[in-house]
Amino acid sequence: MIEESIVLTKELFFASGGERDCYVHPDNNKKLIKIEQNNKTRNQNELEFLYYNYLEKNKISQEHIAKCYGYVDTNLGKGLVFEKIVNYNGTEALSFSDVISKNLLSDSKELELIEELKNYIFSNNILFVDVGFFNILCQEVEKDKFKLIIIDGLGGRRVGFKFNLYLKSSLFTKYKIKKQWKKTENEYKNALSFRNGNLFSWDSYSDQPNIIKDREYKKRMRALNSRDYIKLFFTSLVILPFASLLMKFFRGNCETSNQDFIGLGVNLDKDDGKNTQQELVEELGVKNLIIRVPLSDIENLDLYVNFAKSFNEKSKKNILINIIQNLGNISNEELFLKNIEKIFNAFENVSNEFQIGTTINRFKWGFFSVGDFIDFYTVAQKLRDEKYPNIKLLGPSVIDFEYYYNARAMFNLKKIKYDITSALLYVDRRGSPKNRQYGFFDLRNKIDLLYSLVRLSPKTLSDKIYITETNYPISNTAPYAPTSEKECVSLEDYTKYMLDYFKIAQDSKKIKRVYWHQLIASGYGLVDNRDGKILKYPQFYVFKELLEKK
Repeated sequence: MIEESIVLTKELFFASGGERDCYVHPDNNKKLIKIEQNNKTRNQNELEFLYYNYLEKNKISQEHIAKCYGYVDTNLGKGLVFEKIVNYNGTEALSFSDVISKNLLSDSKELELIEELKNYIFSNNILFVDVGFFNILCQEVEKDKFKLIIIDGLGGRRVGFKFNLYLKSSLFTKYKIKKQWKKTENEYKNALSFRNGNLFSWDSYSDQPNIIKDREYKKRMRALNSRDYIKLFFTSLVILPFASLLMKFFRGNCETSNQDFIGLGVNLDKDDGKNTQQELVEELGVKNLIIRVPLSDIENLDLYVNFAKSFNEKSKKNILINIIQNLGNISNEELFLKNIEKIFNAFENVSNEFQIGTTINRFKWGFFSVGDFIDFYTVAQKLRDEKYPNIKLLGPSVIDFEYYYNARAMFNLKKIKYDITSALLYVDRRGSPKNRQYGFFDLRNKIDLLYSLVRLSPKTLSDKIYITETNYPISNTAPYAPTSEKECVSLEDYTKYMLDYFKIAQDSKKIKRVYWHQLIASGYGLVDNRDGKILKYPQFYVFKELLEKK
């Protein structure tokens, strides 16, 4: 039954998820109203209303789920009313994810609460499908007495055949519950590994994450994403041979000057407060810059914006913002949506090009499957489509010659589009760009195959390709080199290979821009800054000469 119309104002806004916005009920602050966002297709309100009706009809306990009070009519459309979960003292209950990460309860208490929730779910055949501890609140019902309450993710992902089958087939329902609970158990193990083991740490010498050493954690994540790996395998099996056959038939038409073609990475963590990077950029004459903005440091966003603006003080630059993902934003769509909007707003007058995520095929960067990346990218694209039509988005940012990840990211049924294709096309492990991998693929042929994928993909809105990262590790610079000494090259070879790389990529007429990574990096860049001293490597001067040529 639809009640009389309710007016929801911005002051009543409570939270936003991937599908719905949540408001405090103006007549009862112990209730929340969930409003479906525009252009959403999963009809989560309808699904949950049907599922709660099913629970009521069959007199199934709702002890560990937020109560649903039915529909109301609001100025923002039809809304579904739910119980607002608060603690005994009136404070808001924390998500179980926060409770675990902040180590607020003992391990034994966490396990006790999880076991209690499991018993409830299995004994009542509760479909908790969208598993995730951010969908579970830890309510303090009395002093030091807690209970887990599911607030979202019940019933299924969408109304349809499978949802109806869940409601009518107890056998199918029990199978699904068992399968989803296994994911819940793995999520808890992963949360403990993350909390106790410092899984994701940063190597400040080589400017990249350290390798994850917890083998059990990686094994669990592979198992959790096994379906996506199967999709990757079969997509690659079909797409890569076909693209390889056609790659020599696609002709590039991208003719640019060195000024337009060559770009360079500059980063805030190399800033010394003396405008050293800004002066070096002016000396080089480079006008295309890429700047990393890590989501893990979103609290210091203003510093990154000011850093980017500082390069425009003497001459206007084309700045590409490289948004570096972290696990918190990958696993929490609501958090990422909030943060990506902050970034789009902050860089409004600085840049209109954003690379969404990087190095998607390396666990240490946070993505455990291409599916993870696609979901992540989708959040940014939806926001862009709704509010920021002038922004260009780049992806999928696969590193190295591992195009099976490109195949999965560029050939799928998801509603994603890449304005510009980005790739981190390193060839440093082969030495010269002219050296071949698998007996055939030198840099030119790798570019040809990438361009073929771009031309064939239904996900690309243009033929433009940016190589957003490449370089060579320098001998005798450990621990600053990003590889072992075996892959490192002399400064002489570095300079030669850099020239070859730019020439091959530019002559292919298939690459719009190459960003060299990066200006200051003792183990792989153009400038050494060890011991606080600025030493320009020979490649710095050759880079400058390239930019001076037409």
